[in-house]
Amino acid sequence: MRNMNNYDDNNPYLNQDFNANDGFDDFEEPFDATKAYSSSFDNQYNSSQNMYGNGSYTNSYVRYNDATSLNVLINKILTRSFFVMLIALLISAFTSEIIAVNVDAAIFVLRNYNLISIATLVIGFIAIAVLRKENIVVGGACFIAYSVLIGATFSIFHLVYPAAQIASVFVVTACMFGGMAILGLFTKIDFLSIGGFLIMGLWGIIIATLLNSFIFKSGTASLMIDYVGVMIFLGLVAYDLQKIKKNATYLNPNDTKAVNSMILYSGMELYLDFINLFIRLLSITSRRR
Repeated sequence: MRNMNNYDDNNPYLNQDFNANDGFDDFEEPFDATKAYSSSFDNQYNSSQNMYGNGSYTNSYVRYNDATSLNVLINKILTRSFFVMLIALLISAFTSEIIAVNVDAAIFVLRNYNLISIATLVIGFIAIAVLRKENIVVGGACFIAYSVLIGATFSIFHLVYPAAQIASVFVVTACMFGGMAILGLFTKIDFLSIGGFLIMGLWGIIIATLLNSFIFKSGTASLMIDYVGVMIFLGLVAYDLQKIKKNATYLNPNDTKAVNSMILYSGMELYLDFINLFIRLLSITSRRR
């Protein structure tokens, strides 16, 4: 989990985390599909932030002094991280669509939903652990499998929400994500300074979601949690991008394994930011209908 209190100014890339969403919510509809993922994805996100927390990459990092070379490295890592995120989103979307139009596959997902959800979490954690060891091949394979499993679980959205609603929420998510990415990359606003508050807020919505799902079961409280979740994940988009830029200053550009591992990890982190934001927005729009 992200622990900003232990943030190491000498090597911040060694002090990161992850997340995921899990939970069910009592809402007007028989089944609120978005709540099936809300706290498990948040938790997976927290876990990913700890990926380099034990200093396994210490020998791969040096302070960069050449400004031109540093900018080239940062642009390379950011561009490829966005590309990794895009590929993962396409894999998830394609998997979701294929299952949604296949009756047998959709029934299989519904009958084995809990098993698939557990498998998704396990694969996600394995991907984090493997990337920590700089095993790009296995880590990449796990990330692909993770994207497929998320797509499979997301396929039930098609049984609950109209296709037009899902598409419109996806577009809104992309616009909001892009806007925060611009703020994080091209403005002087320091999102790194509020990273600790964002992580505390993330834990807050995880706990609140679980309590509301199984104890209070309040539709109003759930809606408020979703709004807070949107604000937190918007902040995390900008925070994660600024963190990538800062971590790149400690990365040895000649260490190909470390560079590629950071790219893959960063892409996975941005991917989780996007899908968590999408889930919260979809939940909000479904409640307003």
